[in-house]
Formats: sequence, C-alpha cells, structure tokens
Amino acid sequence: MTSKPKLEFPVGTLQWVAGDLWQMDDSCTLFGKRFSIKHQFQIDIDEGLEPEQISAHQYYTANQPKVIAICERAIREYSESEEVQAISGSDTKICASAQTVTPLSILFPYAEPFETFGMLCDCVWDIDNGLAVRFEKHALAAIGTQNILL
Repeated sequence: MTSKPKLEFPVGTLQWVAGDLWQMDDSCTLFGKRFSIKHQFQIDIDEGLEPEQISAHQYYTANQPKVIAICERAIREYSESEEVQAISGSDTKICASAQTVTPLSILFPYAEPFETFGMLCDCVWDIDNGLAVRFEKHALAAIGTQNILL
C-alpha cells in the first residue's frame, strides 16, 4: 500500500487527500466535547499556498478559542431558526449540541480575494448538505449549508 504524499508548507506538513485538497490533523472542543478535526487547504500545487490562506490559518490558530466560541453561538442561533425547522421538517427547535453537530474540518479555500476560512460540520437536521460557518477578514460572514464554503 502506497502512502499519500506529504509536503512541507508555511503552515506545517500537509498530506495530500485528493485533487487539490491537502490536510493536517488537529482537534477542537465544540459544545464541551473534544473532536478530532482536519485543517484542509485547497492548493494549486504549481502556485502553493496563497498569502490569504496562510494569514487566515495564522489567525485561526492564534485565536482558536475565540473562533470556536463564535461558531458555537452562530450554530446555536442558526439551529433554532425557522430555516432549520423548514429543512428538518420539524415544528420544534433543534438544540445545537455535541450530539447534533459534529465538526469535521477547518477549510482554507483558495482563490478568495481576502482571508477566508470556515468550519465544516455534519448536523442532524441536514444530513445531505451539512453545516458550515464562514469567516471573512477575521469576522463571521455566514452560516448555512456547506456550499457557502465549498
């Protein structure tokens, strides 16, 4: 069995996943539970990491507790919204918790004009499309399905 290639980048050693996706292991605590997650980077291998990706990663790692707290608040508010009730087909509000939301990765996409990153999650109310919390220029920019970040 052949191992996937690893390369050293300014953010650390990344392992190739598929296509233009590279990742490294990490963890975070969301809703009081520790989760293993990935830091994922979209990389044009000929161009390398973009300065906006490096800066976004530096901001995230330096401010992880603050970023995770913002994600928790945004996810709680979103999970209780009418939009989520419509998606889930339920009249009752869903309580965001470690049992209803599972963080998967922090994605640092390329081809963005400014520092962009976000948390990708699985959630019980939208199994097909999941959940994403998007940050732009170090601030919460959007929350919704994963396609707001992908």
